[in-house]
Amino acid sequence: MKKLAVLVLLILTIGAVFAQEEMLYPFEKFKTTIDNYQPEGYFLMSCENYETEFSAIYMKGFEGILTISFLSEENIDFDETAESFTLNKQKAYYIEEETDDGMFGTLIVEFPKYKMYCIIMEAPIVNEETKARLISRFEQLKF
Repeated sequence: MKKLAVLVLLILTIGAVFAQEEMLYPFEKFKTTIDNYQPEGYFLMSCENYETEFSAIYMKGFEGILTISFLSEENIDFDETAESFTLNKQKAYYIEEETDDGMFGTLIVEFPKYKMYCIIMEAPIVNEETKARLISRFEQLKF
């Protein structure tokens, strides 16, 4: 009986691990999308997989940065008082924030099927069209 209980526990644990892996957005799909995306004026510096977080960093010389990331629900903490709206039938948020390095804009889009968020951040903000530009970038990526 004890062996059966251990076997059942092992099967449940393995099942939970596979279920957790299946919940995440596939890194291979993320990387393929990033490899096929070339925002004007930017060059890709890195595309990394940190198990529950994927991140691509684009640079525009010393003038700007664009990051595209996927984070699991457990790894994200943002002010939900941010401007919220629907984007392609998904809940989305837009945040503008000022730091010592200037203003930056962030688009956050929920992917509830994968229990992850897509986050696109661009700095510095150079005009009033940052939100529209980030939405356009998200739509071009076709995640």
